[in-house]
Amino acid sequence: MSGVKFSVKTEGPFFRLKGQPLKDAGADTIQDLIKEGEAKVEAQLYPGHGVLTGEYKASVTREFKRRSRAVIGYGKVSGGSESRALAIRGAWLEGGSTRREGTRFKGYGMFRKATSHLRKVAKTMAGKQYARAVKRLT
Repeated sequence: MSGVKFSVKTEGPFFRLKGQPLKDAGADTIQDLIKEGEAKVEAQLYPGHGVLTGEYKASVTREFKRRSRAVIGYGKVSGGSESRALAIRGAWLEGGSTRREGTRFKGYGMFRKATSHLRKVAKTMAGKQYARAVKRLT
């Protein structure tokens, strides 16, 4: 019987690092996006535009979770999560509260505007992180 035999030798950073730089690039991109999102929301909170005491602005937080290095993780930016009063005020400031129906105030839409901004810059931010990852793998 005849057959074909071949062998493959895998070496180099791509095989040695097992794709970890790509996972790290994904996690770094998410962290960059939530930092950018937090900054964008906070930039829209100034005296006369959502800020009286600074309490709500101080409550805008970012969170990133990654269970292990094997997964990319996820993140979020939120506001007013420290207390129920701030959470209600946050919904009202954003424009998603039923309490605004009796007023002319339609909300500032800070999180909607930040989301729109992040959608525009996400590819660029990810491209930078993944370009670094590819350099590590080659």
